[in-house]
Amino acid sequence: MNFAGLWESVAQAALNFIVVSALTSGAQQRTVTDVKTDLRTTKEDIMSELKDSRENILTQIELVAKNNQGNQNG
Repeated sequence: MNFAGLWESVAQAALNFIVVSALTSGAQQRTVTDVKTDLRTTKEDIMSELKDSRENILTQIELVAKNNQGNQNG
C-alpha cells in the first residue's frame, strides 16, 4: 500500500467514525426523548388514577357517614 492509499484509508475510517457517531448520538437523543415522554405519560396516568381514587374514597366516606347518622337518628 502506498502513502496516498494509507491516507485514503485513514480518511475513510475517520469519515465512517464521524457518520456512525452522529447517527448513534441522534438515536440516543431520540431514545431519551421517548423515555421522558413515556415517563411523563405514565406519571399523568398515575396522577389521574390517584385523583379518581381519592374522589371515590371521599364519596364512600361521605356515604358511610350519612348512613351512620341516619342509623343513629332513626
